[in-house]
Amino acid sequence: MCATIDQASKGRLEIGLGAGWNEVEHSAYGLPFPPVGERMDMLEEACAVIHGLLTAPVTSFAGRHFRLDAARCEPKAVQQPRPPFVLGGQGERRPLRIAARWADQWNYPGTTAEGLRDKLAVLHRHCADVGRDPAAIEVSMHLFHPTEPAAAAALAGELADAGCTHVVLYMQRPFPPQTLRDVSRAVADAVL
Repeated sequence: MCATIDQASKGRLEIGLGAGWNEVEHSAYGLPFPPVGERMDMLEEACAVIHGLLTAPVTSFAGRHFRLDAARCEPKAVQQPRPPFVLGGQGERRPLRIAARWADQWNYPGTTAEGLRDKLAVLHRHCADVGRDPAAIEVSMHLFHPTEPAAAAALAGELADAGCTHVVLYMQRPFPPQTLRDVSRAVADAVL
């Protein structure tokens, strides 16, 4: 499905992957909600499986949760080697280690520049452990419910100074177009 969406969108897909956190959502769809350690194992295997399917002619994988035997995924995605993986999380032991290995973009779910600096230091240590340049990982954060352009711009500037390279404006309904324009312009002026 990801390869097809990337083809249909002419290479604009970003693949958001996570271990899941919302038990109510899982229950609503009849999905099991294993303990967090098992969900982290599943996420790590899923990254390897999806990467393989999108980059290799044939993929075989034998994990605890997923198994592929000479599986094919054709046609391949437009983006090469594959569409970017966006992984979130702030757990220092597993989520940031998985992000160091697989993420093209890491989304920090916190709200402060100080918190971002602390987690980036951990992410960079994990990158060193797996032999990856941390500069290869885009760092994103949400600005939650920004309605005041000056305040949003100030926070975006702090986040950029702390290492954030991608800000997502997380607006509330009714999504007033003028507020979105004003906030986005102020944020862009502050960080570009």
